Amino acid sequence: MSTPLGRDKIFPQHLKGRREFLGLSRRQVAKKIGKSGTYIGNIENAEAIPTYDFLIMLADVYDEDPVPYLVWRAQAKGEYDMHRWLTSVQVKLRRRPPLRTVSMAAEAQGKYPDNTDGGEQAHKS
Repeated sequence: MSTPLGRDKIFPQHLKGRREFLGLSRRQVAKKIGKSGTYIGNIENAEAIPTYDFLIMLADVYDEDPVPYLVWRAQAKGEYDMHRWLTSVQVKLRRRPPLRTVSMAAEAQGKYPDNTDGGEQAHKS
């Protein structure tokens, strides 16, 4: 079976290894990103090339730098005009704050309970 990425399965294998290292199932990752577990499997098996936005969210879930994810996608899609590609990536990275940053900001504002004290967050004025 041929894949859209040809023989390059190294990065998809990294994604699978990282997910397993973190102890996450495909379903858990999919739920955090808003996709299906099947889609995560398709990416890990080099059968699908995700969008830049998806890869930024995936890198955040895996707590990794998104740039290698984005470079992999650009190469997989044959996007070798580096100036155009870098401009596009810079716009995408600026457009969305990392999920963990959003979560930390929401927690700081008291929107999410602090799990360390049984679900009730102590607020200081």
